[in-house]
Amino acid sequence: MEVRDFLAKCRLEQYYTTFVSEGFDQLKSLLEITESDLAAMDVKRGHRRLLQQEIASLKGFTQPPSMGLSMVPTDENFLNMSETDSTPIQPRLLTPGALPASHGSHISLHGQHLMSPDMGEYTTPDSNGKRKYRRHPKPDKNAPEKPASAYVMFSNKVRAELKDQNMSFTEIAKIVGDRWKSISREEKEQVEQSAAQAREEYYEALRVYKETNEYKEYQEYLAEFRKKSSSCGTYGSIGLLSRLN
Repeated sequence: MEVRDFLAKCRLEQYYTTFVSEGFDQLKSLLEITESDLAAMDVKRGHRRLLQQEIASLKGFTQPPSMGLSMVPTDENFLNMSETDSTPIQPRLLTPGALPASHGSHISLHGQHLMSPDMGEYTTPDSNGKRKYRRHPKPDKNAPEKPASAYVMFSNKVRAELKDQNMSFTEIAKIVGDRWKSISREEKEQVEQSAAQAREEYYEALRVYKETNEYKEYQEYLAEFRKKSSSCGTYGSIGLLSRLN
């Protein structure tokens, strides 16, 4: 399947030219698109959700991820998916649904919450008004780190230049977006080449990693985790959050 075919399936053909011009000209790279990338390309929020659902479906999720969430792939395909781009300046993505104030181990923000330290989360209330608690597998700390996209590489560079100017996150984000839209062709090609090289190195590292005992042991852990979670009734779209953030 090509990028054009995939977008046609999503009924998002209007973004084909934009995606290709921004370096997402192959399905492999499109499947790694991040929230930051979509925002930079002015993809509408509802369209982002639709795209994420189709990517989740293609990758074998049992349930589509919520808006703003990184997608957790099945254990068979976990190494081919990303969470968020590895960058210290990007906030962790939040899950929909605020937590009760009594849960000290969680952080709520504008009706959203972060994952708890034990890799679990509270989902939206069920029909009885009770919040269901869903656990997630531990990340694979041996998996190679996913490289940043071209946009995030550029974003990190601009943010580093502005770090001493005491600007708000919103102000910096606007400057980053404006500069990215007006970036010279030569500079953009240079950034994209760096990102492409990093991706190729990442894919090679993944290929090598899949041959290791650590990879096999993690697959066994995932299988056992799925089995226990299913028997406890807390099984959701179980997969892996590899060390990509």
